[in-house]
Amino acid sequence: MNGPDHYRWAEALLADADYWHGQCEEGGSETAMRGVELIVARAQVHATLATAAAVALGLHNEMPNFAGVGRWADALGRRAQ
Repeated sequence: MNGPDHYRWAEALLADADYWHGQCEEGGSETAMRGVELIVARAQVHATLATAAAVALGLHNEMPNFAGVGRWADALGRRAQ
């Protein structure tokens, strides 16, 4: 799994957590809420790995590694310039 994949997983997991949190607010159990917390924890791990991958590629520098920029642009829903 590469950085953009981790980013997409984090987004998807947070969307799932948001959905299930809404379900819990409508009468869910504590067990269900614990499940939401676990989903959020997994999203945090994927987001951290995405950040590490971006830093490793040098996306924080003025001259990034352009081999990975296109994948990041796709993951962010943008086209690389």
